[in-house]
Amino acid sequence: MVVSKNTTTPPGARKKKLTAVKVNVNGSVFLTSLEALQAGAKKSCTSDVLSDLVEQAENNPGQELVLDRPPGAVSAYTTIFRYLNIPSAKLSHVIDVGVLCREAKHMGLEELAHKATTGNHIGWRSSDVFSNSTMSNSLQGRRSSLPAFGLD
Repeated sequence: MVVSKNTTTPPGARKKKLTAVKVNVNGSVFLTSLEALQAGAKKSCTSDVLSDLVEQAENNPGQELVLDRPPGAVSAYTTIFRYLNIPSAKLSHVIDVGVLCREAKHMGLEELAHKATTGNHIGWRSSDVFSNSTMSNSLQGRRSSLPAFGLD
């Protein structure tokens, strides 16, 4: 039995063709799209970094763009480019929230910096995970299962 999939595009729908852009941040290469950079640049009102990257990508199609940042900042760019490509995605694999916030602000991505500081990426900061009443009720009357060392 052969099953065929309908691969035709519905009437009126258009396939989006994205323009790939490689950005080299201190030797680490990240892949994004010109369209993602343009969308990020429209949101950015505190920095021209994304606008400059858009201009470079438009003037030099296919060439790798270079973004020179401090050595410790590279870890934040995985999250930054994931955010540019999928703005609604939850943050994950954040190594250093402080570095992410600093680099997001450098790029003019205030919304990303805010997401990082409000704990969008880790449930422990969320009020629905730990509220004061939940904490006090769940900890009442419990003893530690860990042995006390050095208390004779």
